[in-house]
Amino acid sequence: MAFFLTVLAVWGSMHLYVFLRVWAYTGVPARYAAMAAPVWVLLMFSPMLGLMLERSGHPAAARVLGVPGMIWAGAFFLLFSVSVLHDFYNGVLTVASFAVPALGRARLMGARPVLAEAGLVALITLYSMVEARMVGIEHVVIPTSKLPPGHQRIRIAQITDVHLGLAVGRSRLERIAGLIKSAQPDIIVSTGDLVDSTLHGSESTASVLAQMQAPLGKFAVTGNHEYYAGLPQALEFTRQAGLQMLMNQTQRITEGLTIAGFDDPTAAGIGQAPPWDEEKILQGADQGDFVLVLKHRPPREPDALPLRDLQLSGHTHRGQIFPFSIIIRLYYEYPAGLVQTAPGHYLYTSRGTGTWGPPMRFLNPPEVTVVDLVPAQ
Repeated sequence: MAFFLTVLAVWGSMHLYVFLRVWAYTGVPARYAAMAAPVWVLLMFSPMLGLMLERSGHPAAARVLGVPGMIWAGAFFLLFSVSVLHDFYNGVLTVASFAVPALGRARLMGARPVLAEAGLVALITLYSMVEARMVGIEHVVIPTSKLPPGHQRIRIAQITDVHLGLAVGRSRLERIAGLIKSAQPDIIVSTGDLVDSTLHGSESTASVLAQMQAPLGKFAVTGNHEYYAGLPQALEFTRQAGLQMLMNQTQRITEGLTIAGFDDPTAAGIGQAPPWDEEKILQGADQGDFVLVLKHRPPREPDALPLRDLQLSGHTHRGQIFPFSIIIRLYYEYPAGLVQTAPGHYLYTSRGTGTWGPPMRFLNPPEVTVVDLVPAQ
């Protein structure tokens, strides 16, 4: 409850700030501002109301209110960011004008700059909704001296952060599955947050993934949203999709290749799993095997990871909507892409395959990752 109230207070403060500054810049009469205030409050609460409707078993009503609410949330964040930059610019010039009065005339005042901001945000929002559907293949090549005997290449298809729910449904998943099928992978993996919320008609959606073929297996690990959505439901959906859930365990899937999967830390945080020792679990891999690790969150500071030849992660979305990408980069040293943590040891963090919250991506398209393990030269 305390966390919810904190989020509500921050979200409400952001809305109050933007509302008051628009009123101040445009000079709209108080009576019109009072008429607009209830609409502003409804927009502020619409994402939360949509989520409540969905969890209470009203998916149709949730889509009507929740999806537009999520779009508003993304657009509002962009508007808030532009507003802060605008006011910072004006503030700097106001202070500087005490020394150089002419600088005060360079401030952007009045209704026109605010209308221009709103137009810019509207255009970015529309583009971001299109970009969110522009899922493509990101191809990564990992050279290794541990390639299993009899294989000239092992291909892994990774999806992560699909967030199936209100905004991402069967049609998007079919597009994702088509890209995976075209890659003809040997292994298919989901590195968490496959589901986002209550899934109505989950068997139909899961069948899209169940039809995909991978000769060496299809595997998944939990992300934080599997626990938010309800772990039993998420596990059942994963089973219907034909994916084997790896929960703090290793499995040798062919000679020379071991796969390991770890739960998201949310499991321990909410008491659904006791703490686990990843390094001890990884010691169960056969000596000399290539060890592929699936873990939803990348390490914040990836140092040498001697028991992981390749770790595949997600979670960060690389920020999803700029300028969130700046915030993510401040928290994670390697928020997306491939990094060699030590000679012969790699970490790859996907940008994500779907969207969380706003069905938008800005300067950050979604991806299906295709990883080729090839012989080191």
